[in-house]
Amino acid sequence: MIERIQRHLLTHHPLLWNTRALWVLGTNILLHLLFLLAGLGSVQPARLGDERGSAAIGTGGLVTFSILCSLLVLLVWLLFYFRNNAFRNGYRLTPGYLLREWGLIVLIVFTSLIYHESFLLGKRLRVRQFTNTERFVQEVNAAALAMAFVPDEEDDPAYFVLNNCAENGGILYNNSTNYQELADSHRNDTSVAGRQIYQESLTILRALQQPDAFSYRHYCGMPISYAWDYPGMTGADEHHARRIRWIEAGSRDSIRASLDALVNLCNRYGIRSRIHTDSLAAAVFRLPGNALWKYTPTDRFVYHEGVQQENASYLLTDDLRGVFSFIDDCLPNRRNRQDHAERLLAMGYTAFGLALLLWAWRRFSRKVFLVTLVGVLLWSILIGLMSIGSGDGSGPSVIILCLFVAFGLLGLFFLRSRENKTATGVLLLWHFLLSAAVIPLILFLCNQSYDRLRWSYNNNELWERIAQQRHPVLYWIEGHTGTLLALNFALVLLYIGLAGNRSARSWQPMPEE
Repeated sequence: MIERIQRHLLTHHPLLWNTRALWVLGTNILLHLLFLLAGLGSVQPARLGDERGSAAIGTGGLVTFSILCSLLVLLVWLLFYFRNNAFRNGYRLTPGYLLREWGLIVLIVFTSLIYHESFLLGKRLRVRQFTNTERFVQEVNAAALAMAFVPDEEDDPAYFVLNNCAENGGILYNNSTNYQELADSHRNDTSVAGRQIYQESLTILRALQQPDAFSYRHYCGMPISYAWDYPGMTGADEHHARRIRWIEAGSRDSIRASLDALVNLCNRYGIRSRIHTDSLAAAVFRLPGNALWKYTPTDRFVYHEGVQQENASYLLTDDLRGVFSFIDDCLPNRRNRQDHAERLLAMGYTAFGLALLLWAWRRFSRKVFLVTLVGVLLWSILIGLMSIGSGDGSGPSVIILCLFVAFGLLGLFFLRSRENKTATGVLLLWHFLLSAAVIPLILFLCNQSYDRLRWSYNNNELWERIAQQRHPVLYWIEGHTGTLLALNFALVLLYIGLAGNRSARSWQPMPEE
């Protein structure tokens, strides 16, 4: 059957036969499905609190295995792909053959490098089956509301009496600062900053004398928040207002219900906890002014006289935050989509670089290819040495752009003169090897100019308005750099496919030296 398919491809689809695209792409599809299934099976949502269920997912072992699979597939493919070169052997080629071959090379290399992405996709899909965006928002809001009633230390700054949830946080308290010594050291300081530190230190010292210096009423912290990425996240001031209503109304049942929701949340994700919701709800009203009274450790075990003992109550808050962070990485939001796009773009450029080397090997002679690589190493070293004194990197960028133009013009000149075949091939290859860096370097220089202009303004909002009016092109480029880099990838593919293959066709029949 395989021989029959091979004969059919040879007679009807010589490009697929020559590139072995059918077999290698079929292998890649199968491997991507296997990695996808592995990702789906690797996540156990009910055990995300266990390090085996979250932290170990997608770590170095899987990445290493993915790289080994990529190397194996590419090496086996190259063994068959290098057996025949229709271009250099002088076969009659249909119009567009070289362009399609170049596209297939890039596609094969790219799909062979991103097996790990399929694993990550499977992992994300499995998590989304268990916790969608709406549920995630509800769970984070519930956890942030309830964790205020589970203090873990006596002088937690989040419960300090001078906190102000509605007015930029009030006066901030640091439990590692000795405010008496701080006030004494600035007692005779007449500077504005020194007097402010002295007055704030005295204010904090007076507040610390109050019996309710640390109280449930004053909690303004936000232990877990993803407000920038998901609509519907409740802010610290809203949570504070809700807790105040419960405390002023003496609503133990509401506080207990929020704590029960926290316990259910921990149980859902397999996070170890032992908290007594009735006693925690009662502790809010135990002391005057709702001062802190009952504390819950964040570690499961404590060492007493060298013996490990389990705490009577504990809440592994770090594990809870880790689970939420893990779920957040798997849910669709703008930050994750941007990270995913940047990762794929980086892999695309890597695949382009490898495919470009294969293209150079297939289109030009081995002598030209080797001289090109040696030359790239030499002028890269020279540019690096010349750029040592360039602090901002603009000098090397300009040099590379000039070399790109010079190599192209010289290569075109020699190509038309039909002389110096080796030098012509080397110049053309240098030109095409640098083609992928042209637009990124131009963007780099534009963004540098934009940053230099912005540094002259201390007010970012003012600079935004000025930039839009006086420097609209730089402003637009700075905001669309990622899109332009993706566009550059497509343009360079077409440039190599059209101009590169045409140059190779013209170079091939040149007389040998």
